[in-house]
Amino acid sequence: MPQVVGHGHVRQRDRLAEMAAGSGILIETRSHYERVSSTEQSLNLRFPRGLLPLGTAELTEACARNVDAAAPAMQMLSTYLDRLFDAADDLTGRQRLDAGRAAIDLLAMALRDTTPSVPGGDGPAQVLLDMMRTHVRTHLADPQLRVAELARRHHISVRYAYNLFERIGTTPGAYIREQRLLTAQAMLSDPRYHRLTVSSIAGTVGFLDLSTFERAFRRQYGMTPAGWRREHRCSRSLPWPCYRKRTQPHSIDQPHRDQSE
Repeated sequence: MPQVVGHGHVRQRDRLAEMAAGSGILIETRSHYERVSSTEQSLNLRFPRGLLPLGTAELTEACARNVDAAAPAMQMLSTYLDRLFDAADDLTGRQRLDAGRAAIDLLAMALRDTTPSVPGGDGPAQVLLDMMRTHVRTHLADPQLRVAELARRHHISVRYAYNLFERIGTTPGAYIREQRLLTAQAMLSDPRYHRLTVSSIAGTVGFLDLSTFERAFRRQYGMTPAGWRREHRCSRSLPWPCYRKRTQPHSIDQPHRDQSE
């Protein structure tokens, strides 16, 4: 959450972080936090916890810690988000999704400069986990991509695959499903794909059975894929990860559930 102008404070996990101009603070919104701010204008990046390539312990330690505005990675992230907000309306749904993921990669770079060392947070296991996540995102259309197949392609056991994904608080199967649904959501919101049927989009992201896709989509987003398309076809709503510019002052923000900011 890079701060643009103004000042304020965020309290979470018994830590109080100052929001200064150009700095950034990570908030885990499924846990209680308070944001006490005077005049502020900030760029906010919201995304599911599992998208950030940090282990669970690393992510917990990163919450409510100030990221130095002078740090090169933070400067890159601030500049990128500022330009991304200005260009967002002209991007397609899939381009927004890719741009949001790029922002999360920059955020991870900035956080690694400030997060205290956590056992198990680095090393070959983390590299392997990052490779597996990248593989999932680039092979969503492959209907054979399941947990066992993902483990086989990376020459590890299924049990070890589960151990690796525990680092980001999820399972391999849940991560694959989440990425498929995120991409389907972006396509349903994108006017370029308005001629594709819901069934075609389901197949494009690796769901062979339409009813399975519709059930999973409803559980994730609270409506059917067709209902999502009708509601967002003419809007500029952004799929996760999403980004927005906050301009109004805040006193205390109540936490949202199951997201990180």
